[in-house]
Amino acid sequence: MAAGQPPNTGEPSVSGAAASPSKLESGSYWSSKSLTGYAPNWFTFCADLISTRILGLPGLSPTIESMRRAGNIPARSLLEIGCLNGKKVVSYVTNGLAREAAGIDYAAEAIRSGKETFGDQIDLHVVDLNNPQPLYRTFDVILANGVMHHIANFEVCAQWLKDHLAHDGVIIASEFTGPQRYRYSRHEVTLINRGVILLPYELRNIFDPSQLDIKLDADPSESIRSRDIPDVLRATGFTVQATPFGGNVLQRALSTTFFANFDENNPAHVHAVERLIAFEDEVLRHEPSHHMHIIARHRDL
Repeated sequence: MAAGQPPNTGEPSVSGAAASPSKLESGSYWSSKSLTGYAPNWFTFCADLISTRILGLPGLSPTIESMRRAGNIPARSLLEIGCLNGKKVVSYVTNGLAREAAGIDYAAEAIRSGKETFGDQIDLHVVDLNNPQPLYRTFDVILANGVMHHIANFEVCAQWLKDHLAHDGVIIASEFTGPQRYRYSRHEVTLINRGVILLPYELRNIFDPSQLDIKLDADPSESIRSRDIPDVLRATGFTVQATPFGGNVLQRALSTTFFANFDENNPAHVHAVERLIAFEDEVLRHEPSHHMHIIARHRDL
């Protein structure tokens, strides 16, 4: 999804003052993601840990389990925002999790590809959530994983979500809620690197925020409203259940160097990751989580 706002101090704000970056840049970046996919990352590597932190049990999909616990399987109607080409949306229908589904994304090329690939299996639309047009329908389930923190005009987006959520519906999202535009404080960088040095030498890559400049330049919407999400949703009229699942240390300590060299059959590597996880657990006792699993409903329920 494309969005933008001038980088700020990284402190929470719900003012909504925003200036959009080049939509071409962000739209092209996310269209390319629908074709190239993602490199190995902490989400996939730590899937069981994340499931345990959110749900209390390993081996579950937080999105699907949250739908089940909300009594929304199968959903009568499901919308995924930031769907890219809609591949995941189709899977919700084919696997019996939704009777019908739709997807929206600002990446026009990804939506075009999805329409060519999936035909009329799902309803796909190009929508810019900074200035969205109405879809003239509501949905029982709206999924927004990793999307909200890209929307500069998040107040506008939140109202659009409210307007398109059925009265008894639910929004389910897993979001980065750490420093806006990755402006890590010195304290946060110190904590990350205290974790890095717990790893064997061949798995280490000392973290410097400048390493993220290429990604930030490629996507001007990256983490533009990351720390505002729960507050804006509440101000819009939602009740919000936000469950922290960390990433304060793991997201950056598990670098490309780590993934290139980690050997799951090497006890020293496995034990080092266990120490790293224990260190992040301790960090989370004192620091706000950099990722949240969010469930939002209309406040009057």
